[in-house]
Amino acid sequence: MVDLNEKKQWLKWLLAYGPFQRREILWILDYLLHHDNILANIKIVEHADATTRGLVLMPNQSSEDALTLYLNGHLFHDPDQIFHEVRFNWKQPLFLECPLPKSWELPEYLAVLEDNPYRRWNDNLTEGTCEEVDLFIENQEKASERHHLIEKIDAALDANNREAFDDFSKQLLELDKK
Repeated sequence: MVDLNEKKQWLKWLLAYGPFQRREILWILDYLLHHDNILANIKIVEHADATTRGLVLMPNQSSEDALTLYLNGHLFHDPDQIFHEVRFNWKQPLFLECPLPKSWELPEYLAVLEDNPYRRWNDNLTEGTCEEVDLFIENQEKASERHHLIEKIDAALDANNREAFDDFSKQLLELDKK
């Protein structure tokens, strides 16, 4: 669960730097920023269209598709209708999506991003992606273990401990063979 202050920081950042062309989007974001009770029930997710109550705010679009509420399979584009839905049903979870360019490179976004319970991110991973992740983790563990052994070798040299030096050097050679 994301802290309310982190959500506020993200909304402030989004209001300052978000490339939204429709002013109604900015009004809704500002409204959310100033209403803690509503903001507490908002989850920032990807694929909000897959939820029972999702709001998608598209940057760099002036069309009606820039602001879309997905409500139990129905789509709404009218800003007034969307605002009233958010305001009157504030106790219900609202899944908010703002697909910004290069969003995975934005720490402000990643700090508030939550898993979408209606479309989990790991449900769509290919076996190849899983293998890549496993290989990456193995390489990171090996690099960490290697670094740790080198530190132990250095400490053994500093302590003039030949037996520890030989032992750690042997372990390092075995690790490098893997």
